[in-house]
Amino acid sequence: MRIKKSVLGLLDHEVARLEKEGRLSRRSKILATRNSMASFLKEQGVEDVKAKELDKELLNNYEKWLQGKGLKPNSSAFYLRMLQAVLNSAVREGLIRGKADINAAFSDVTTHPSEMMQASVIRPEAFTALRHLDIGACLAKAGKDVDDAATSRMKVKMETVRDLFVFSFAAQGMDFGDLCYLRKADVSGGQISYVRKSSGQPVTVPVRPVMQEIMDRYPSDGPYLFPLLTAGTDEEAYKQYKRWQKDDIRLLKVLGQWLPDQVTLLPSTARETWTAEAYRNLMPLEDIARALGLRDDTAVAVYLRKFDFGPSDDLKRQVVERFFGG
Repeated sequence: MRIKKSVLGLLDHEVARLEKEGRLSRRSKILATRNSMASFLKEQGVEDVKAKELDKELLNNYEKWLQGKGLKPNSSAFYLRMLQAVLNSAVREGLIRGKADINAAFSDVTTHPSEMMQASVIRPEAFTALRHLDIGACLAKAGKDVDDAATSRMKVKMETVRDLFVFSFAAQGMDFGDLCYLRKADVSGGQISYVRKSSGQPVTVPVRPVMQEIMDRYPSDGPYLFPLLTAGTDEEAYKQYKRWQKDDIRLLKVLGQWLPDQVTLLPSTARETWTAEAYRNLMPLEDIARALGLRDDTAVAVYLRKFDFGPSDDLKRQVVERFFGG
């Protein structure tokens, strides 16, 4: 099949590739970018433009158009970042030439968040309290009848969300989406090897005892490591994932309020806590990048801008030892 080497053609190619690979979350982001760019070009009176025609003036106009639609700077930066990533990917595939020209064209627009959100990081004491939290007792204290069937189902779901959060941290800050899509075939020889859906980078994680405990606690009858996605088609599995994602966000907030210090728990907290601890423990940036499935340590440097690192007098202990005691 011939690939159109226009901007929309390359975006369509990336959408099709991601769908074939089952990377539906990333696909939805690129598709949103494609539709946004198509709307912009239509208002400019053109159907499409060649990749080599994408210059500073056009991108500046696109950025202004996005913000004129009421998008905040971080949102417009998202679309520009996705577009740049697709074009650079096309260069790597040999579909088009000129990575330097592409990056130069994007030099006058904002492709990274200008309004950095504060990182959500918890201390080891809060993490330990979460691991051993009596969720049944918390529900009862909140006035729920623990013998009620609906409350019982809620308890099971909250325990699952809590355990997956712990697993995410122990697995080098594994993203919740990657965790949901882990397959049994990804586990071999005491390691988990998978490809990050957002970056396409391979990641290898040692299976630590706490991870094995959780894996044993949630056996799956299907191809996935955890019994979260049970649908027979990729599309239905993706819908299940989105429902679990919403539950994860909602229930982690509740769990955080039940901890002694009432901390903020988000799906990103496990990943950001692992990153912060790795950095504080003097782990090299290239190793952090590899563990997080980022393309290079430059991406880590951008990621670390979210953190406010104070002085630390405990730089020698390892991340997992600090949280799990071995």
